[in-house]
Amino acid sequence: MALYNVMRTVPDSPPKRQPSPQSERREATLRPARSGRASPIAGLTPVAATRESAVVAAPRSLESLVEEFTATWGIAWGRVTRRKHADDFARFLDWLDATGRTATIEALTFPTLAAYVTHLRERPRISGVWRGGADTVERVTARGSHGTLSPNTINAYMRPLRSLTGWLVDEGLVAADPFRRARRAAVRGALLPVEETPAKAATLEDLRTLERGCQGMSPLDLRDRAIVSILITSAARNSSVRLLRVEDVDFERSIIRFRRAKGGKTLEVSLHADARASLLA
Repeated sequence: MALYNVMRTVPDSPPKRQPSPQSERREATLRPARSGRASPIAGLTPVAATRESAVVAAPRSLESLVEEFTATWGIAWGRVTRRKHADDFARFLDWLDATGRTATIEALTFPTLAAYVTHLRERPRISGVWRGGADTVERVTARGSHGTLSPNTINAYMRPLRSLTGWLVDEGLVAADPFRRARRAAVRGALLPVEETPAKAATLEDLRTLERGCQGMSPLDLRDRAIVSILITSAARNSSVRLLRVEDVDFERSIIRFRRAKGGKTLEVSLHADARASLLA
């Protein structure tokens, strides 16, 4: 059997493709930088790149976030509401500073806010002294007999913080809302304590006492009788009635216009016949 040397022809492999400068830069970026070699991040060493990332990811200052939140939503607040929110935010920032906690966005966590509520539960109720003094709490404590803040008062102190965290969640600056966790019945009182209190309303006897106090015919009695009549027949707020002017009463249409009602709104209320008679007396 004849043996034949079979020559197998192997096709030549295609020439290797030379990498382009762009691909070299891309591969250098994807390759992890070895110790001591330059990092692809802006030409920094790995240690410097880590420091650079830490600077970029530094938590935002809570004071600056409060200022931004107030500038965004404060345009719809009244003067009293703006002052109250400013006091509530300042009270929380002062507590963070006094307890050695960092006043950054990281302070808006459930444990930190729960510790703040615990502090408020032990805070003395201010009464009998001027609230604006620097030593107000010390003076109340020195008097001995004093109560603590009610749950409803603490709830009012915490509501601005709840609005702030909700806004931060919407802006994507906070991953989870700690107050959303407090909606569960088991932990609801941890951040937003509340208690049932009887409604503060005047009884019929209270109204009759007011009417009996201005039965005379002196100018002051006539004025007071008109004020009491408007309060009884319109159920308006005390501050709204005190701000009334003569031009706010329209006798032709039998309407009273309260220009600065709750929320700074203007309300028009029907003029009752008893109030009309008292005003025209």
